[in-house]
Amino acid sequence: MSLELFLDNWPNYLIYFIAYVSALSAFGCNSIFWLRLLTIISSSCFVIYYATIGTEPLWLDITSESLLVLVNAVMLTLLWYRQKSIQFTEEEKELYATVFARFSAFEFYKLIHVGHWQTFEAGDVLTKQGKKVPALYFIYNGEVDIIVDNCKKLSLRDGYFIGELSFTLDQAANADVIVNQPTRILYWPQAELQQLLKRNPAMKNALEAMITQDLAKKLRQD
Repeated sequence: MSLELFLDNWPNYLIYFIAYVSALSAFGCNSIFWLRLLTIISSSCFVIYYATIGTEPLWLDITSESLLVLVNAVMLTLLWYRQKSIQFTEEEKELYATVFARFSAFEFYKLIHVGHWQTFEAGDVLTKQGKKVPALYFIYNGEVDIIVDNCKKLSLRDGYFIGELSFTLDQAANADVIVNQPTRILYWPQAELQQLLKRNPAMKNALEAMITQDLAKKLRQD
């Protein structure tokens, strides 16, 4: 390609470059919102490119890319409407804004839908060392003690998961976890949560990232 030809057509090449980068970025997105938005940007740029690059518009390519724009625009509108119609409690709003921001609003809604809120009292046992853990727990407000071989190792307060190793590795609890004051907890029965995540890989990735971060915080406390 001659320099003169490139200079004459550089706007078209720039549009093609934007379309290509947007398409590549869309493939790497976990969020369905960004995947659809980047696909719209990519296909829109390809429409412009195919309409202007040759002596005549490439109608077959223009039509196929236009259909992609239309389908993704409709689905994005439905997604936006669905997320706008979701109602959270004040507790759930705070959790979404501060802890579960990796999830879209609708993903968080689905997560909350299979979860249960409960206020546990001092002395309540969440897990028993060597026993299967029935649920994944998240401390919203309060405190629990971690006890290994009848020896207290540490206490955990707001923002920590309980039972995450049992959930991710399917193993028995490695400690007793006992509530030491009235504690507000959001918990998910393991079987129901596993089924939800199996159907939603993006949610699974987001939750696993949160659990990894949670484990790192606990290791720094030891």
